[in-house]
Amino acid sequence: MASSTTPTPAPQSTRASSRLGPWIRLNGISYSQLHEAGIGIEAASGAIRPLNGSDHPTRNAKTFIAAVLEEAIPFLNGMVQNEPPWSFLKSKTGVQLYKRVVSKEELDYCNGTHDKATKKANEEGETWFARRSIHENKAEVNTASWDEFTLHIKQEHFEREKDWCHSVLASSRRAMYWETSDFEIVAGEKQWNNISLEVVEMIHKPPVVSERKFPEVLITASLNEPGQSEFLVISIPITDSANVQSQTPSFQESGFASAKKKGQIVGAYASIERCCLRPNPSSAAGEIEWIMATASDAKGWIPQLIQKPSIPGQIQKDVSMYMRWVKDQRRSIPDLLPQ
Repeated sequence: MASSTTPTPAPQSTRASSRLGPWIRLNGISYSQLHEAGIGIEAASGAIRPLNGSDHPTRNAKTFIAAVLEEAIPFLNGMVQNEPPWSFLKSKTGVQLYKRVVSKEELDYCNGTHDKATKKANEEGETWFARRSIHENKAEVNTASWDEFTLHIKQEHFEREKDWCHSVLASSRRAMYWETSDFEIVAGEKQWNNISLEVVEMIHKPPVVSERKFPEVLITASLNEPGQSEFLVISIPITDSANVQSQTPSFQESGFASAKKKGQIVGAYASIERCCLRPNPSSAAGEIEWIMATASDAKGWIPQLIQKPSIPGQIQKDVSMYMRWVKDQRRSIPDLLPQ
């Protein structure tokens, strides 16, 4: 693991290229690129097993996380201002929707063209869709407090998504994690802490089509700057196509992945989620900006041409789903919010 398969971008050549990097791509990363000295959770028994490896855990995991944060932070730049490469689609029920297309040329720059699978992925490009919504910082109907966002969207991201997102099944699970509690990282010229790094398997059952499994590297981090409250949640797909040249087992063969069920299809999901608490002249508590951008591929028989038009509507509905769920949660777990 943590082998020589680490992508190395070519020298920077265009303004668009400077906003992209090799990590948060729909083509994903391979199991061999995950950093050693983490902890694996065996799918069959639930036993916890240290990953075999001699690399220094702090140095390598911190370097990886810092690189991902550096890539994620500028990716959303220009979106709110409706500046290229982002374009505004529409606003519906208080949720603004945006689109960004990453071209073949940009992906050739980011991913390289070293094998057939990568070349094919680059040819298809990436289409990202994003949503943005503003919420009063209150634990009230149709909105949520900063503490609630922090708990549900960052600290317990994958556990709570199983609760509030209707398509996510309870069989979704954590497969691996790294000890990152003492990490402090500089990225985007700012300090970040309260960092987590884990691998999760998100199991979805969309209407009509077969069950999907999305293996993801999940990274969370909080901004550690005076007077600023912000966090990031980043998902990177673990894909077989990224593993074709590796001599190590794939994630599915590692013992940490759940057995692939009959009819289940393994898809790819990349996302960058950002929540900020910012001033509001009409409210001393401020307001929360919630942004989520994603590129995904459900694989199987459904071509991207059919998948893409439905994504903006799907991510727009996530906001109201979460708000309905958190309203119900206030009655059942009032003492679990972070102090």
